[in-house]
Amino acid sequence: ASLLGRANALLPREAPERIELLPKLAAVVAYRGEVAGGQDLFAEAHILAVELGDARLAARATLAADFALLWTDAAVPPERILCDIEDARPVLEQAGDYEGLALAEALRFHALDRAGSSGVVAQFPAVLTYARRANAHYLEHHVMDWICITLPRGTLPVDDAIARATDIRDASTSTHVRASAIGALGLLRAMKGEFDEARAYVEEARVTLHELGLRQAVAAHSIAVAEGETMAG
Repeated sequence: ASLLGRANALLPREAPERIELLPKLAAVVAYRGEVAGGQDLFAEAHILAVELGDARLAARATLAADFALLWTDAAVPPERILCDIEDARPVLEQAGDYEGLALAEALRFHALDRAGSSGVVAQFPAVLTYARRANAHYLEHHVMDWICITLPRGTLPVDDAIARATDIRDASTSTHVRASAIGALGLLRAMKGEFDEARAYVEEARVTLHELGLRQAVAAHSIAVAEGETMAG
């Protein structure tokens, strides 16, 4: 937030580079807990993009706002998010904005999930394809994290899910993603009745998340602890 804020202060008000970074600044401000401040920055980014007649930047500002506010009281209803995605996709496709398309498909996953739709994990391959074309590692890591979250609740047989989680753990360059994979392995091992191994995996994931300073993720991880112990009786 500090670095992006300094860049924002240095650039002219209507500079395209400033409008490009405003949604990123808005997102980190919102993630820091200043939701209203983030909303103001998202709104400014959208207004400036419209003033400049840049449909791509306007679409990116809308999608970035929808994404950043998902876990706040200012979250947009799923139906509205899906409409925003459909409006943005043709613009992003025409511009060859693969990072924007990855963001759109990641957002579609969350909107469909919140709407209670089935088959939401079908969005994952599209996100990964676009994110890798754009070299957008944060979106690639985001979807890999969610693959790990959904594996214990998905339709893959347990042994296949264990193999998938193990591959993700071993291949990822993100410590957060590796922790998610290890947490998934804990639940999947518990499903096989291997409770000593399950507890070890779950605890390893908790320690790693704590070391990363991800307080919300540590709190959410207590659900996995409880699920493992429930399976253990």
